Formats: sequence, structure tokens, C-alpha cells
Amino acid sequence: MPLDYSKWKTIEVSDDEDDTHPNIDTPSLFRWRHQARLERMAERKQEKEKLMEGKSIVEKRILVYLVHMVLVVFTYLLVPFPIVYTTKWPIFGHCVVQLTLSYFFGIICALLAELPALNLERIIFQHGHKNTAVQLVKDCGLQQSKTADIG
Repeated sequence: MPLDYSKWKTIEVSDDEDDTHPNIDTPSLFRWRHQARLERMAERKQEKEKLMEGKSIVEKRILVYLVHMVLVVFTYLLVPFPIVYTTKWPIFGHCVVQLTLSYFFGIICALLAELPALNLERIIFQHGHKNTAVQLVKDCGLQQSKTADIG
């Protein structure tokens, strides 16, 4: 028995592919979805900022350790090996010099790492700023030459 397809023209197609509930209008649904998408993007941005902030602290610590390692390596390159100490005082002096140089360069690294933050604070909390009007450069006939070339 063959199928009769003639009555398919009059059959109503349901709106099942539409995601909206019958009581919710489509613009409201789009607004809600857009708002949810913006909230997810803001959360991701905050997570990235937290990761970058933690990364900068780690980089600062690594930089201080690297400066210390440069001092240690140069010391051992300049001093003949093996180092023979006759008493404990040269060992103590060597340690004091190493620590002093390490702290000196560590303080320099810490201060350099804080300079961008200090500049931002200076810009934000600046009290005597002046509002100056920006003067625009005149056209010098560039628009006229373009229209003359076209016409």
C-alpha cells in the first residue's frame, strides 16, 4: 500500500526547534542568555587576572634568586677552587659578603618591581592636574584633493 503524501501539505509543523518556553518571549530569552554569557566572561577575566597576579609575585621571587645565583657563580669563577680556609673567620666573612650582596640586589629588584605600581598611584592620586584642551590639526585640504582625484 503506497503512502499518500498529499495531506502533508496541510499538516502544521510544531515549533519544537525553538528553545523558548511558551510563556517566555524570545527577546527576553536572548537578553538572559546574553547576560549569562557576559557574567561568564567576567568570571573568566577575573580568574585570568588572579593567575597573572600570582605569576608576577613568583617572577619577582625568581628574579631575586637569579641575582643571588649570578653573585655566587661569579664568586666561584674568580676564586681558585678548592677554597682552603685556615680559620673560620674567612668562611664567616665570605658568607657575610654573599648575604650583603644578595640583600642589596634583592632590594633593588623589589624596588624595580614596585615602580609601575608607584607610578600608577602617583597618576591616580594626583591632585594638581590641569584640564587642557587638545587642539586638533587642521585638514590642510586633504579631503579636497581626494574628491578632485575621483571627479
